[in-house]
Amino acid sequence: MVKTISKSTLSVPIWIDDIKSFSDFKMTRFSYFVAEADKPMDDWMLVLGKTGIPVIIYGLTVAIFQPSTSKGRFESVDDLEGLFELIEDRSGLSIETPDLWLPSGLLESKRSPKRGDVYRIGQRLFTTALRFRTGRTTEKEFREECAEARDKPKYSAKETRVFAKWNTMQIDLAKARYAAKKDLGSYMRYREDDKAIKG
Repeated sequence: MVKTISKSTLSVPIWIDDIKSFSDFKMTRFSYFVAEADKPMDDWMLVLGKTGIPVIIYGLTVAIFQPSTSKGRFESVDDLEGLFELIEDRSGLSIETPDLWLPSGLLESKRSPKRGDVYRIGQRLFTTALRFRTGRTTEKEFREECAEARDKPKYSAKETRVFAKWNTMQIDLAKARYAAKKDLGSYMRYREDDKAIKG
């Protein structure tokens, strides 16, 4: 059985990567999670209604908007860790973080947006931003569609805290791995390191 999700309730978590505030370019760049198949995979099944069709997956990119069918939001670091484990370790797909742009004026004025803040946007606005990002619409058309959009980005306080905690954990883990490789002498030297050795 395939569970479908209403377009009216679907929302994608995106987080602020950069805010531009030039006089002629007041846009905010966001990142989001996608799962990708970067090599052909022949052990997949496309389920349409009650019919299963064996398929070979290639060039697949899907945006991730919730941790599972039973959870609509990322409520803990475990939700993110579980998602990565399920997608990268068990399915053979990879998780990437592409970007898209939205006019900064769409963001809530009650608070000052900052890097790392997580927002939720509806499917229609998300696909509008994707069309602009992939060059399938002009900036003028994009801005007009955004101005008319009803599903404005909504700040997600809890997910902002969860994503920030997870990000800190990833940085600490990367530093620990680097330190471990450095102790074993199996890390890549940077030019500064070479200069220090020669000096």
